[in-house]
Amino acid sequence: MTSQANQASQQAQGFEAGGPWFRAGAGSRIAAAARSWARAAWAVHAPLALITVASAALLAASFVLGLIDGRQVLAAPVWMKPAKFAASVGLMAPVVAWIVGQMTGAPARRARRIRRAGTVIAVVAALELLVITVQAVRGVPSHFNNATAIDAALFSFMGASISILWIAELVIAAATFRHTFKTPARTWAIRLGLAASLLGGAVGFVMPRPTGAQMQSLRAGRPTPMVGAHAVGVPDGGPGLPMTRWSVEGGDLRVPHFIGMHALQVLPIAAWLLERRRRRAAAGAPVILLGAAWIALTLATLAQALRGRPVVSFDASVAGAALLVAIAVAHLARPAADAHQPVGRTSSGARSDVERVALG
Repeated sequence: MTSQANQASQQAQGFEAGGPWFRAGAGSRIAAAARSWARAAWAVHAPLALITVASAALLAASFVLGLIDGRQVLAAPVWMKPAKFAASVGLMAPVVAWIVGQMTGAPARRARRIRRAGTVIAVVAALELLVITVQAVRGVPSHFNNATAIDAALFSFMGASISILWIAELVIAAATFRHTFKTPARTWAIRLGLAASLLGGAVGFVMPRPTGAQMQSLRAGRPTPMVGAHAVGVPDGGPGLPMTRWSVEGGDLRVPHFIGMHALQVLPIAAWLLERRRRRAAAGAPVILLGAAWIALTLATLAQALRGRPVVSFDASVAGAALLVAIAVAHLARPAADAHQPVGRTSSGARSDVERVALG
């Protein structure tokens, strides 16, 4: 058992932020780096590796099918929804696998719980993509669809499934607050990235609420083909931004949903940048600042959407939160005082945190 754990830990090293992908400077090495990452991801968590590959395949298929299938659903190309969800899962799953790989030193019971939560996320994400794809083939909406008993059952199944995924992610997030990662920056990037992702995911629980018009229709006993909406104050399917289709006429809950969930990628990248620059062993403060600003932006855009204001009309709270994010990014980007010092030495000649991390 110990040898297996050691082997998994060694394999996980290739899946860290400083792994082969980031060392591959030349384009000719990208394929080799990708294969190395795939092997490392498989060693760390096979189900999450599989759903990552499946998501990439669905994304490619959706692009191809979008070129030959001109149908539209709610004024959007029918294969846009599968493409967007495949991209989202394809970005989420490898990061969760990376986090699992970072926790190889956790106590056995906690490690098993984390791995099981990762498996639940992979399975639920696969089911979610399957339902969305089936509904695209049928040419009907996958979300909020109450037109037939089958449509309503499929959307209810999706809602229950995504709740399970959210709980599994919560289990992993809770475990990260009991684990110290390689650097302070990485520790807080993982913790706050998961916290913001959970916040963004929770926005999805607000979307199935019936709108005022839908509630009146339901109370009157009339057929109500759609129950719930992304948009607030305007019907779904109206004018929207290119690609995202976020409403430009009313509030849109997909904005905070998107911003929050993708903190899971943004914050680890910020931590990696700090680690690459050897900035006081990647101190946690810059990442904490960015994470707090990112969560503030998620909450501000949520409040804006609930007020029925479109994403293109920034109010004071959104502008303030966006400014905080810009300040945090600028703080991350500024030259490090210790960036050009010899590795492992501070200005006083004492051994630095970088060296302790490298040796530990």
